[in-house]
Amino acid sequence: MSSAFDSRPPTYSDDAIVALADRYGFTEGSRAELKKRLNEEAWIWHRNTRMTTPIAAPSQIRKELQDVHKQMCRLQSALSNLSPSARQAIQRAESNAVHPAILDELRDQVKYPFIGYPAPDGSFGNVLLSLDDLRELIDGFGSLVSDTAEGLSSRPAGRRRDHATRIWVKNIAEIWTELLGRPFTRDVTDAGEPITEAARFCVDTFKALAPRAPQSRILTVMKEHIAGRR
Repeated sequence: MSSAFDSRPPTYSDDAIVALADRYGFTEGSRAELKKRLNEEAWIWHRNTRMTTPIAAPSQIRKELQDVHKQMCRLQSALSNLSPSARQAIQRAESNAVHPAILDELRDQVKYPFIGYPAPDGSFGNVLLSLDDLRELIDGFGSLVSDTAEGLSSRPAGRRRDHATRIWVKNIAEIWTELLGRPFTRDVTDAGEPITEAARFCVDTFKALAPRAPQSRILTVMKEHIAGRR
């Protein structure tokens, strides 16, 4: 794990750690541990943030899938209406491609529709899909796309729960209680400003991760975390 953490520049510099330690009463002996753990949690937050992606409304997803289905239907129609000459030309190319030497070359170039399979002797073989095979696959996948579009439930667009920040608050709470021995509490003013030191610590440390994020974001997740422990 240390090598993975070391590969990312530290979010909290020595000066930032000194400022946090002075502001919240971390001892000289705990500052190295504070820096190590805060930077580890920052690395984890950045990794988890990539997993928090927007969720589109079903109507948007349905439209995308319907557009794909229309394109697949057009392709299926075009393949079905190939002239005999065009079909024979593809079949000749298929026949040429199954020769062992050509097969290996084409497989390595990954240009033709090959399907790999394990052979009884332990080797790995390849099958070149024919035009008819492809038409069946397109037909089957088109049915899957269509059924998926029809089966979507109605719900508004939104975001997944902020998994990254929820994990980060949980870990920051552990740092606070373990290194300072103080309760992790949250109080805010009517204007939404943090009152307790733990709340201010959360806001201050989160600014280094997401400078443009409103502090209400971290304070809301902190409230949910504390409520969940009761």
